[in-house]
Amino acid sequence: MIVASAMVLVKELPLGYRLYYIPRGPLMDYQNEELVSFYFQSLKAYGKKQKAICIKFDPLVIYDSFLLKEHTQTKTDEHPVCEYLKKIGAYHYGYNMDMYEVTQPRTQAVFYYHEGWREHPSTNLKKNLQRAKNKGVQIKQVKEEGLAIFADLLKKTGDRKGVALRNEAYFKKLLDTYQDDCAIFLTYINQKELLAQAKEELQRIQDDLIANPKSEKKMVPIRQKILGLENEIKRLEENIPIDGDIAYISGSLICKDKHTSELLYAGMDEKYNKYYGSYVSYLRAIEWAEEQGCSKCNFGGVQGTLDDGLTTFKETFLPVFEEYLGEFDLPILPLTYQLFQKALPYARKLIKSIGKRGKQS
Repeated sequence: MIVASAMVLVKELPLGYRLYYIPRGPLMDYQNEELVSFYFQSLKAYGKKQKAICIKFDPLVIYDSFLLKEHTQTKTDEHPVCEYLKKIGAYHYGYNMDMYEVTQPRTQAVFYYHEGWREHPSTNLKKNLQRAKNKGVQIKQVKEEGLAIFADLLKKTGDRKGVALRNEAYFKKLLDTYQDDCAIFLTYINQKELLAQAKEELQRIQDDLIANPKSEKKMVPIRQKILGLENEIKRLEENIPIDGDIAYISGSLICKDKHTSELLYAGMDEKYNKYYGSYVSYLRAIEWAEEQGCSKCNFGGVQGTLDDGLTTFKETFLPVFEEYLGEFDLPILPLTYQLFQKALPYARKLIKSIGKRGKQS
């Protein structure tokens, strides 16, 4: 019987050294201290033969979980598992709140399916879905034929946030690997139809004003309506030559394994953010996972401070926020590990400096 396992990623370092990294693992009963000690001692012995200087890992152990509306303050108590890992020689990076300072975010948003969840969405989600519907947003599931579009939406999202996301080849590999257990949803608008509708509505209002003049008081909301239509017509006329009659505005990719799903990627074209397509594509991915028999859907990481735009967006779907213990380093070659830790900040500065000179030349 298997009682512990881990996926160990190996990073090659100079001089033949290696770094081991275990994402969200190892998987085992952390209450069983004898098992924990045996597993890590065995992995250290193996790693030493392979010139691995350290095992970096972040256990799948929940430190705290809560609904955002009920959250008051972050816990500061030391977790028993954390205390024991320190006893066997692991260094804890602390209860880090910044998702960009660690390999994986400590805090994730996880949606647990429950009876009646579709009938009782949050107020903000209900409003934004209605706004998307009013603006003519449509959605469809795609396979390989939509990969280029999805990859482009992810690139726009990455460029906007200043991060590098995956490319089309990677998404194709996910589809090929997971097949029916992977789904991609794209939202889009028919700009040609929306333009015709906006012009028709504007003309109708103008004709009605000529036939039935209104008082100054009644003209206030009508002028606002006219201004909105004129702005919409201008936007559509500018965007159609660039994006075509059909404009894809958001997308989401989700995979499942047994009863768990992971909403791995979501992207949008910022130019169309007022169409609220992201809410439509995100919700459809959540619905799809339930239809596949999943009991929960992981939305992925958020800032531990819970005050960023990504958290605000994900909270719209009423998930549970789960904090994990965070990252640990378990040195295998202590002296080499210390030298590596001291050299790492200088190496990062050097890389940044070389990058800046490259841009200037």
